[in-house]
Amino acid sequence: MSVVYVVVLTYVRPLEAIDEQIPAHVEWLKQGYADGVFLASGRRIPRTGGVILAKSDSLEQLQVRLNQDPFQKLGLAHADIIPFDASMTAPALQGLQLSLHVNTASSSMLIELVVPSAFLYLFYTPACDINDIFTP
Repeated sequence: MSVVYVVVLTYVRPLEAIDEQIPAHVEWLKQGYADGVFLASGRRIPRTGGVILAKSDSLEQLQVRLNQDPFQKLGLAHADIIPFDASMTAPALQGLQLSLHVNTASSSMLIELVVPSAFLYLFYTPACDINDIFTP
């Protein structure tokens, strides 16, 4: 069974270095879409990285694919991978079987999925402590 993952890329090099590799990165993304792995992608706002919504049979398979990204190969960005299993979805997304798994290793990260009509928005909040939100 495939799992959906939120991949949060954070640039670790200047934007000039990132911009030089955008054409190769876009070709890599296109291959991910063609292979049926990538579902959505885009830049973070402000432009400090990007977000990819991906579907894969295993975390290991996704990591192998991510390692082929020019940004990863050249050490331009760091990738955080978050498995996602939603308890509810919009009708357009019901076939994805999404869910959320909170990982204590990424306790400073909160991913919120908002699905108004047919659009998918991902918001990344790096300053939030997951322990402040989910209390036993």
